[in-house]
Amino acid sequence: MPLLQETLEIDRPLEDVFAFVGDFANTKHWDPGVADSRQVTEGAVTVGTRYAVEVVFNGRRLPMTYEVTEWDPPNRVVLHGEGSTVTAVDDIRFERRRPARGSATPRTCG
Repeated sequence: MPLLQETLEIDRPLEDVFAFVGDFANTKHWDPGVADSRQVTEGAVTVGTRYAVEVVFNGRRLPMTYEVTEWDPPNRVVLHGEGSTVTAVDDIRFERRRPARGSATPRTCG
């Protein structure tokens, strides 16, 4: 199985990033290989939440179903995806950015 690993630094609060990326209905906004995505189960996102996703491959739209298999806000979300020709596991991990070595820690005065 091919493995894709990518690291991104985002200058936003960790909880905000997790809320946006962890809700796979937003995938179409951050993954250029996704044409459409929507939640198909009701309620808040948690283990068992399912999504209908259309991925673009070789110019064709292919339907997939994704299900949240691990939900650990704001640290990790794991989803299992199935389509007619592909199976995928998306293991997305989040961590706070550590200050650069030697940099001052911001303080508030008041």
